[in-house]
Amino acid sequence: MPSDPLRVAVVCEGPTDCVVIQAALAALVPTPIVVTRVQPDAGGGFAGTRFGEMGTGWKGVRTWCQRRVQACGGLSDYAQHMSHDMLVIHVDADVAAEDEIGCAAPCPPASASADALRKVILRWCGGGSVPDQMVLCIPSKATEAWVIQALEPCLAAKHAPIECHPSPAALLSNRGVRTNKRLLQSGHRPLVRLRNGELKKASGSFREVADDITNAWASVADPHGGCTQAARFSEDARAATSD
Repeated sequence: MPSDPLRVAVVCEGPTDCVVIQAALAALVPTPIVVTRVQPDAGGGFAGTRFGEMGTGWKGVRTWCQRRVQACGGLSDYAQHMSHDMLVIHVDADVAAEDEIGCAAPCPPASASADALRKVILRWCGGGSVPDQMVLCIPSKATEAWVIQALEPCLAAKHAPIECHPSPAALLSNRGVRTNKRLLQSGHRPLVRLRNGELKKASGSFREVADDITNAWASVADPHGGCTQAARFSEDARAATSD
């Protein structure tokens, strides 16, 4: 008989992050998965538009966590009684450099800022340890580093360590020389566009390459030749789904 699907709730900075998280989980979990993005609220095709009351970005994640703590007394209680099997909370490691956070450390190693940010996120969640049903997802320095490692490993090698590149999204943009040329030649739209001087991420384009990310996830999460924080996420996600 087919296994029941794994029900995953995702709290993340933006919709494209959720696409990548779902693609990673598809490579890690042997059963079907059903992903529900609970933050930010569903909205338009590009990140940066307003998605619900809390909007997008790390501040939206922080507000979501703090409100769950206020409503439930702690995120551990929320995770234990939620209707999902797993709760993923995502924040990019570059947030560590924000003035309100201030826990950035030199990179490499990517783990330095990511580990410091884990402690900050846990404070948003009311303190304590990570509940069994919860997984923290902290790509360094941003989720797009994982995407580059999956889709353009030569580009990742050129900018190694890709986890320490200050703006991996810029490497996927269509400004100047298109570094995602192979994707464009394959008929895909740009994953990231430069509009009015700002980088805009296209959710639809990320969904088009989701299967490619899933198929390449083993190399992405290789701690010796890929992204160490992808390896950490893989390890934690497997632990959260183990009996």
